[in-house]
Amino acid sequence: MRRFLYFLALLLLSMILPVAEARQIDRDMLPDEQTAKKVGEAMLETYIGQQAFEKALKKAEVTVLEEDKTWVVFLYPKLPPAPKPTGGVEKIIIPHGLGLPELHLSKHDGSVTEISLSRD
Repeated sequence: MRRFLYFLALLLLSMILPVAEARQIDRDMLPDEQTAKKVGEAMLETYIGQQAFEKALKKAEVTVLEEDKTWVVFLYPKLPPAPKPTGGVEKIIIPHGLGLPELHLSKHDGSVTEISLSRD
């Protein structure tokens, strides 16, 4: 009898209370560069470790590029000031990516769609 009453109570509650539905997200979770940079920094730090991340920040800065439906977050080397041309051949500095990860984050839901390593 008791089980029947529990069943009846649950049945009545399920009819009275609205059923929760999963709603589709109708906006981007990473709408702008600043938000993508904060999320990307946190993910990079977790991915490579806090000490390695702090060491890398001394040589590079977190950079964000916008692609079609993703943000690309990576550490770009800090460049020394460009020397003033003195005539003749100019010295060109080609930066390297420090061998650190490059994250592709979905604008819509913030998920990591790709991880690749930059050139060292």
